[in-house]
Amino acid sequence: MISIIAVAALWLSLIAVSVDATAQTVPGDVTFEVPVNLTRLSSYVSKVAVTCKFGMDLTVDREVYSNRVEFPVSAGQVVTTAYVVIPAPSSGLLKPGQKLNYECNLTALTSEPGAGSSWQPFDPKSMGDSLHISPTPLPIKSTFTW
Repeated sequence: MISIIAVAALWLSLIAVSVDATAQTVPGDVTFEVPVNLTRLSSYVSKVAVTCKFGMDLTVDREVYSNRVEFPVSAGQVVTTAYVVIPAPSSGLLKPGQKLNYECNLTALTSEPGAGSSWQPFDPKSMGDSLHISPTPLPIKSTFTW
């Protein structure tokens, strides 16, 4: 089932993500405020998650900090604001003034016959139709200063 989604507004608003990601002093947290407006989701989608991460190099797991929040799908929709809070790292490897990368993305927990039950990104190339939504939400990537 193809889902209609207000992704344009969602992801454009993510660009201006009320990213309280201009990091705060330790022991402060980094909070990503992410508006979510998904409607007409497949009945096979039971949850939606917003995952955010930040670090110097997001392609390696070392010194990447992340968290996610999950929302149940109700009547085929998830319309809310996700507050993804990432505790400030205590390792001391991040220095004030350091430029960090961040990324936020959406995934769905599906249980579609033939596609299995797992967390997957919304993708028009996925095996299950439940993950085919238009437009497809892409990860939001940018930087902030610690």
